[in-house]
Amino acid sequence: MKTNNKINRLVLLLLAVVVGLCACGKKADPVPPRLVVPKAVTDLKIDVRPGARYLVWSIPDENEDGSHPAQIKKFVIFSKTLKQGDESCVFCDEGFEIFAEVNLPRPKQGFIRGGVVYYPLPLIPRDVLQAIKVVSFNNHGWPSKPSNKLKVYGFEPLEPPGPLTFEPGAASVTLSWKKPLPDKQESNRPKIFGYRVYRQDAKQEWQLKIPDIIKDLSYVDVGLKDWHSYRYAVTVISVFKGTPWESRRSAPVTVVPGDYTPPAPVADFTAFPYQGGVQLSWQANQEPDLQVYKIHKYEVESGRSYILELPPATTDYLDVQVMPGRHYVYRISAVDTSARHNESQLSPAQKVLVP
Repeated sequence: MKTNNKINRLVLLLLAVVVGLCACGKKADPVPPRLVVPKAVTDLKIDVRPGARYLVWSIPDENEDGSHPAQIKKFVIFSKTLKQGDESCVFCDEGFEIFAEVNLPRPKQGFIRGGVVYYPLPLIPRDVLQAIKVVSFNNHGWPSKPSNKLKVYGFEPLEPPGPLTFEPGAASVTLSWKKPLPDKQESNRPKIFGYRVYRQDAKQEWQLKIPDIIKDLSYVDVGLKDWHSYRYAVTVISVFKGTPWESRRSAPVTVVPGDYTPPAPVADFTAFPYQGGVQLSWQANQEPDLQVYKIHKYEVESGRSYILELPPATTDYLDVQVMPGRHYVYRISAVDTSARHNESQLSPAQKVLVP
């Protein structure tokens, strides 16, 4: 009986060894790692700057499956060139070739600001059309789906506006310019979309005044510091079949804002003998920044001149500093409160003989 038990255990052991050897000789199919790719760029567009044009897009921050981070290593820009008018297959996948690569985090061309890529797009020849798309690649080299596609048309850009003129005011500057030529509405010419105004800051860098496109041929810059120098330039934004372009900056102008405008001449000024003196009267000026009235007095016989200053609320004055039998000539002006103390034109002369 014991002999049979030993035999049975030996048989079971041999079977286990055989099964183990067979299992070691067979390899299971490999399980591929989970493919995680970045989300596709969806906001590819063109941004224009003076004399330059940029492809612009946001860096995706997550993957297609919603996981973070996207770990994007580079972007590849693809393009294909067509002749304008031959656009039946402009967005077809066929024909796209690598145009440029943008490596992160420091691309050789362009720059990254606030999670947005700016890549300079060179001018393309007139009558040519480029289709452009962007694909992102992560650290494993896996590509995303292509971005939205753009059509970029080549055309002859407009020259900057000119000449740029200005009119300084109190804490303000009014800029004016003319349309650049030619401004034709033909189908093969760009159309003027609007204008941009730039001002140099303390670091001598040009800063865009407002992000909105200016539709008028003038712009008023306010909130300035009087008697400080400011430098301005203007560009024109042109559009051809949806493709924008910003001209070079115009020849700059330097402006010193301040109140250069004198008050209006004093109206209805009269002078006549009265109670041993000369009675003066006039109509009040309406300027809110009026500081004083100046009475310009001239004694004919002696050739002496005098100036009297009167408060802005005054509209009459009796001059008793006169002598009987002498002639006096009076004129009046108004002076404002500006740093320049602008003075109005003198009123017509009033000549009086004191009895």
